[in-house]
Amino acid sequence: MSKPVRQMIEGKPAVVVIDAHKTPSLRLSRVIEAARRREVPIVFAVSPSADAAAVALAAGSNEYVIRPRRLSVFFGTELPILLRELGAHTVILAGGETNTAVHYSFLDAHQYDYFCRVVEDCVLGSSPRKHEAALQAMEYMQTGARRRCDEVILALGGVPAAVKRTAIP
Repeated sequence: MSKPVRQMIEGKPAVVVIDAHKTPSLRLSRVIEAARRREVPIVFAVSPSADAAAVALAAGSNEYVIRPRRLSVFFGTELPILLRELGAHTVILAGGETNTAVHYSFLDAHQYDYFCRVVEDCVLGSSPRKHEAALQAMEYMQTGARRRCDEVILALGGVPAAVKRTAIP
């Protein structure tokens, strides 16, 4: 395992998925599955327009649902208490809009002294320029914050898709 991947997760991780229904992608599904296989806690932050009851019913035993009141998933929610109870040290953000909810949530996680990682190919910006600017700002706050889906899956003990395709006997 390469040094950057080993350092991707500091201590116990938790995956925070922001508005998954707005950023449906195979990559995001793969990150969620890798977290489930390793039994890493997953917190689904669902918007008021989403059916929280349906998400809660689909959530597993190590999965939680919160309903953010503002752009940050930390502001006015039980997320800081939940992460503390779970003993999380690293917050992995995926899903959501890069230049709003993801960026604000990243900043709040940083203020709570979490190691923050954003899965850059599992988030979308309102424009390519704003997407990139938000990712650069997060990387500036914490070096190594920007991570690709395959890196996160590998760090969670999974096998990246490219390896799975070539590993067929």
